[in-house]
Amino acid sequence: MSLYESARADELAPGDINRYHDGLAEAIDQDRDRRRYLSSAELAEAVGVSRSTITASLRRHGPLSARPFPEPDVWIGTAPGWRRGRVAEVRAWFAERRRGRARSRVEELQRAEPV
Repeated sequence: MSLYESARADELAPGDINRYHDGLAEAIDQDRDRRRYLSSAELAEAVGVSRSTITASLRRHGPLSARPFPEPDVWIGTAPGWRRGRVAEVRAWFAERRRGRARSRVEELQRAEPV
């Protein structure tokens, strides 16, 4: 248990108060980072594509696509946001996409119908 978890600020010795505040500030920063989402631009930078590629992929490869683009974890207004842990998933989506053209679900159903 850390110093800031084990004591209240008014119970600390004068020399410990700075360490208490430092520990509390660090815990707040870690919590903020855990709850923070990546914007389209940040996700694009992490994956190695442009922001417009992320936006276009999200728009063009929706839920009915054969390989839908990974859905955002949150929408803030009209801005999508992804958890940091999903970068590998998006990177894998682009890698699969480069291997061959994925057909939309509508195209697959049309090809399956007898002529």
